[in-house]
Amino acid sequence: MRKIGIKLPSNLGSNLAVKSDRFSSDMSIEEFIETFQIFMGVKELGGLANCTLKDYRDIMGYFVRYLEEERRINGIPWGNINIDLFRAFQYYMVKERKLKNSTVNIRLRYMKAYLNWLYEEGRLEHNLSKRLKLLKVEKSKVKILSDSEVRKMLKAPNKTTYRGLRTFVIMVLMLDCGSRVSETASIKVKDVDLKEGIVTIRGSEAKFKKYRELSVSNKTKNLLKQLIDISKTNGEEYVFLNSYDGGKISSDQVIRDFQRCYKEAGLECKGVHSWRHTFATNFIKNGGNAFTLQRIMGHSTMDMTKRYVYMENKTLKDHHRKSGL
Repeated sequence: MRKIGIKLPSNLGSNLAVKSDRFSSDMSIEEFIETFQIFMGVKELGGLANCTLKDYRDIMGYFVRYLEEERRINGIPWGNINIDLFRAFQYYMVKERKLKNSTVNIRLRYMKAYLNWLYEEGRLEHNLSKRLKLLKVEKSKVKILSDSEVRKMLKAPNKTTYRGLRTFVIMVLMLDCGSRVSETASIKVKDVDLKEGIVTIRGSEAKFKKYRELSVSNKTKNLLKQLIDISKTNGEEYVFLNSYDGGKISSDQVIRDFQRCYKEAGLECKGVHSWRHTFATNFIKNGGNAFTLQRIMGHSTMDMTKRYVYMENKTLKDHHRKSGL
């Protein structure tokens, strides 16, 4: 097996058992991991969205696996929590795993939130969260799909199979109402009003706990009905199943299905979230206003929504400049 132990710069301690002077703590790594369950219980009681709770668990899992590999491969005993421990984890993700800075920052934000809670609860003497700095990230351009790319992608799934039909319907739904992948995967049969053409996004599954009712077209409604009929036949509560026989699909499975379709369509993989971006861009292009879009998208602030307005205004200016006398 490849050795994942990393050689850190001289200012970072590679021995996990060594305390980092005044930024050390009396909390052991074992206690840090065990107390995480209490933290999660507090967050769950506080009404944190299920998708966010899952993210916390996943990211703590990444961290624990990293620690276990360091201990197993390098024979490093577990000591107490200290700032260098998290800096080493950060360094490992960047240099060994070759993760993008934005991905590393996402994981670190969850760790920082837990560290901050430990400090506020009096379980850590120092607020290590303030010492753990995020990486610089260049502002990325929002990826959207062209009309041609959408057509190619919609042709990629094999709609004669349940898996292909499911992927096709998810594509159409996200393009029609801009739902997030985690929200889409969690839609239940009871969340779909086929008569009115409304899909409900429950607050428990939404990123910012924003309950939303999203209108869908007749085409989308009819496609959803096909999957709902299958779910009802199998006694399942979710619209999108892992297989024809049942079981809720995961966000990761949706992502893998889309990746396969990009490849089959011969296109650059722009991910699943680009379908949400494409919906938002088309909404503004077709005359929709930013305030309505914010409500549909479930954005907590106007900052993200304004990006779509800016993009469309820039597109119009570019067209005007090219066609001007």
